[in-house]
Amino acid sequence: MVGLTEPDPNQYDAIIRQKVKVIQAAKNFGQAATFIIADDAERHNREIDVFGEIAVKRLKQPYRREFSEADIKQMVSAYQSGETTTIKLAERFGCSKTTINKLLRQHGVEVTRAKAQARLNADAVVAMYDEMRTTEEIAECFHVHPQVVIRCLRANGVKIRSRWDYAKK
Repeated sequence: MVGLTEPDPNQYDAIIRQKVKVIQAAKNFGQAATFIIADDAERHNREIDVFGEIAVKRLKQPYRREFSEADIKQMVSAYQSGETTTIKLAERFGCSKTTINKLLRQHGVEVTRAKAQARLNADAVVAMYDEMRTTEEIAECFHVHPQVVIRCLRANGVKIRSRWDYAKK
């Protein structure tokens, strides 16, 4: 063949090494591999791969907040006493609501959406629903979202009607 030159063998080695790295990383993670280039390898979890190069598995989260046992006890007692919500706890401790929920669950506290449902009288809700009132009308009476009414009805064993079950007004 005229005009074609033989590729450099070093290029082959580089390509093969890259493919092997991708395959190894995919096996380690159980998914498609992406390589992370760390600006400071000392801060990050690292491993030396087969070729003697540093491969960063996962970046550490330097922003992640660690809570003391006293903080966690304070969160648990405040939540269990009912004096605060997970949102207010998150604001007080400078983290997300999800973090508070996770910590409370890890310490055996049942985190529920009971605040809105506590405002509902289940017997009154069921009685109003039996009078053919819609979930929206019941929700307006109790100043809650209609989904809260639906959850209350389902918890009390009531089958939810479709909108076609109501007579035209």
